[in-house]
Amino acid sequence: MPSDAESLQPHNPYGSKGMLQNIDMFFGRTDVLRRTYAEIRDKQSLSLVGSRRIGKSSLLNMLPSPELYQRSGYTLTRCLFVLIDLEEYIQETCEDFFDFTIRQLLAQGQGKISLTPPAEINADAFRDILDQVQDAGYHTVLLLDEFDSVTINPKFDFSFFSFLRAQANAGRVSYITASKEHLDKVCHSDIHGSPFFNIFSTCELGPLTKEEALALINQPAEAAGLPFTQQEADWILKRVGCHPFFIQRACYYLFEEKSISTEDIPLNLKRVARQIYLQLVPHFTYIWEHLNKTQQEQLRWEALRINVAQRLLPEFSAGLLFRSFVRNICEIDLTSITTDDLCTIMDKLDDLRFLGASKLAYLNLIYIRLREEERTNVFAKGAIVDELLQSAIEKMRPTHSLSEANSEWRAYNILNWYHKDKIHNDEVAARLGIGLRHFYRERRKAAHALLQVLIKMEMASKADMET
Repeated sequence: MPSDAESLQPHNPYGSKGMLQNIDMFFGRTDVLRRTYAEIRDKQSLSLVGSRRIGKSSLLNMLPSPELYQRSGYTLTRCLFVLIDLEEYIQETCEDFFDFTIRQLLAQGQGKISLTPPAEINADAFRDILDQVQDAGYHTVLLLDEFDSVTINPKFDFSFFSFLRAQANAGRVSYITASKEHLDKVCHSDIHGSPFFNIFSTCELGPLTKEEALALINQPAEAAGLPFTQQEADWILKRVGCHPFFIQRACYYLFEEKSISTEDIPLNLKRVARQIYLQLVPHFTYIWEHLNKTQQEQLRWEALRINVAQRLLPEFSAGLLFRSFVRNICEIDLTSITTDDLCTIMDKLDDLRFLGASKLAYLNLIYIRLREEERTNVFAKGAIVDELLQSAIEKMRPTHSLSEANSEWRAYNILNWYHKDKIHNDEVAARLGIGLRHFYRERRKAAHALLQVLIKMEMASKADMET
């Protein structure tokens, strides 16, 4: 029995950290559900593709719900839904797959269909069970979670997938698979080009819409008797975007904080933000490590900016906390550019690839130019970095007509000769009438002055930058 104190404490509805079991916590995905149920009605197969924790497993688990398919406008009472988590099958065999699937079909069919267990387990037995289901007037729908665990396993060969394809083509079964990537991109070499992949239409599972996200934020808290304010809901959206799992975790900690806050103990949003961030860091880390280089490169750029019209991976980069994580691990910051960096860059002005991969390439100034000109490759970045340096150097040109020995003129000339005339160190020193050691000291002073100009130029473009 709970104590009186425990019974007075509102139940936090956002506690689930895995696949959703409660349909009351399933929000959104209206378009995906309608499309999925339409494929099932037509006895077709569908591949759901989405990143980790985006809600693929929860969607598969909820598909058999009469409430859900009726809400979507379908009557699928003659479907036999069977959910199978295939993550454990990475090291298993085709026979194990058939054994487990047949046992699940027998279990799910109890009370609906009289199925005869096979004498032995093999592909023929699997087909026989499908025929029994069909003969009883039902249609088998296999909900195959983590299906890429099977496609990457060389123990599941070409003939296995050809057999599965034949069952779908005969109308015996529909496959609804969930995977992190498109199936033909996550398969072992022996099944590349398999016609099995041609039976699927593909549906990308991304973030929730803003309306769906707000429903997930607001409705469970309101039902639990501790509703969030509009400001609190907006606060959550700003920090985690519309990713359903991130929203669940954020709501959990905000709900906990609200449950203990009083007039004497005000809501501590800074503490909540720290708790959410620490909880999500392992998930952010996994996401980052499983992105390709192009995606990582784009997210480095997006991590600096809040006003981005179209994000590459909005389920991640729309949230302030994930952008903060990316900045932390990539150390993308204007202050990370040093005088030594600029000295190194000045020595490689003829290498656009180097310039395009340098720290200068991550400045907001470069981002704005690339966006305006719709250029993205490293050479384009290098060319714009080169143009930025020329512009910054020209801003250093003294307005007074003093001797070229003046420190301002000397700094400008060193940089200008380097950049415009591509003159090497010894020749610049000779023009200045100083030794190389003295020259290197002067070059550092010039690079330091250039850095201050770049900082001012960058700060002037902060309208598109995270604060």
